[in-house]
Amino acid sequence: MDESNLPPPIPGDGPGLPPGLSAILAKWQALDNAAGVVAGLAGRERVAPAFGWDSFPDRIPHIPAWQQRLIAQGIEDLAVIMQAGISALIAVETRGIDPRPAATSLWAEYEASIAGLVHLVPGQDEPTTRG
Repeated sequence: MDESNLPPPIPGDGPGLPPGLSAILAKWQALDNAAGVVAGLAGRERVAPAFGWDSFPDRIPHIPAWQQRLIAQGIEDLAVIMQAGISALIAVETRGIDPRPAATSLWAEYEASIAGLVHLVPGQDEPTTRG
C-alpha cells in the first residue's frame, strides 16, 4: 500500500499504549455518545451496532500503524460530521421543526461510516443494528 496518501502519524500517548491510542479511544466513546443523541432526535431507540462495539477499541492496538492512522482519520471525520449534524438538528428542533427525517439520515451516515471503520480491523464482522 502506498502510505504517501495516509494521514500523518498520531502523536505518542504514553507508556504501554500505541501512538495516539487514548485519543482514538476517547473519540470513539464520544461518537457512541453522539449516536445516542442522534437516535433520540430521530425518535428511535438507542441501539449499538451488534458487531461487538465494546471490543472494537481493544483490537486497535493489534493492527498495523497505517490501519490505526486510517481509523483515527475516519473517527475524526465522523466526529466532525456528527458534531455539525447534531448542531443543525438541535437548531431545527428549537425552531419547532420535526428533526426526525434529518436525524434518521444522519443515523444512516453514522452506521455506514462505522461499517467502513470496522472493515479496517481484522476479525470484525460488518455491523448490523439490533432492535
